[in-house]
Amino acid sequence: MGKLLVVTALCLLQLRSRLESAKGDTFSGTIIADFLYGNEDGSELPTSMDEINQYAALKTWSSNQWAGLLRKYGCSPSRNAEGSHAHKQVLH
Repeated sequence: MGKLLVVTALCLLQLRSRLESAKGDTFSGTIIADFLYGNEDGSELPTSMDEINQYAALKTWSSNQWAGLLRKYGCSPSRNAEGSHAHKQVLH
């Protein structure tokens, strides 16, 4: 599950990069989605805007937690995406 930690760290770096370069545009999609689909009182907005702490929480997950998440959505954690047919075609 080390690859998931690398992906999580990469996503965090991309978020920080967007915050520096796009500034307000980074949050506009979240704010609009909360306005359209969130609670009328805006109570979900602080949680939606707290992506950095959400990534920090994901970095503390154990392998069992990642495996449970994959099983929940119908993926077997033992499958290896690198062995897929499409990947083999690209290599040859």
